[in-house]
Amino acid sequence: MKNLGRATVLFCMVLLLSSSSSSQVPKVVGLDLGVGGGVAVPLGTFSDTQDTGLNFGGKLRISGLLPFRLVGMASYSKLNGKEVSTVIPLVGIVNVTFEDAKVYQLGVGVEIPVVPAPIVKPYVVGEVSYYNLKFGDNGNSRLGLGAGGGIEISLGGMLHLDGTVKYQALNLSGKDANEKTFSQVSATAALVFKIM
Repeated sequence: MKNLGRATVLFCMVLLLSSSSSSQVPKVVGLDLGVGGGVAVPLGTFSDTQDTGLNFGGKLRISGLLPFRLVGMASYSKLNGKEVSTVIPLVGIVNVTFEDAKVYQLGVGVEIPVVPAPIVKPYVVGEVSYYNLKFGDNGNSRLGLGAGGGIEISLGGMLHLDGTVKYQALNLSGKDANEKTFSQVSATAALVFKIM
């Protein structure tokens, strides 16, 4: 029990020393962690079978001496399958309900600040992602691209509000011969914590 108490005191002293010394050393690398959610809107042929859904995810952002920030992201989107009425000759009107789409994303990208402002910081973003698309029990994995813009608003201290809107092509690489391109617009709001 004494060892646990000593270890706790030592840990607290190290935290105090590191926080006081880090305030005297200029920050070279910044590390942010954000979590949030929003909406996913299917486009083109994807919207023929899917309705607007929700997305959730997180991102890790690294900033430093470069004129852009590196970003790693992971997200999950669930879009609702549509019910479509089809006219079949000699049969009549038939309702077809499509399976919900689930989109898992794991990607990397860059954020380029547009205006170096202290409180409100707009930026443009580009990303390359690995997508896993599931329609009921069927699924496939593809590579895709995304591009868009965002704005980061300081809420004071280590907390920021981050909003992004991105166009995402979900299956540009690795498609089957007759596979259509699926795309969506993703709008997300996230709370971002400045870790360092």
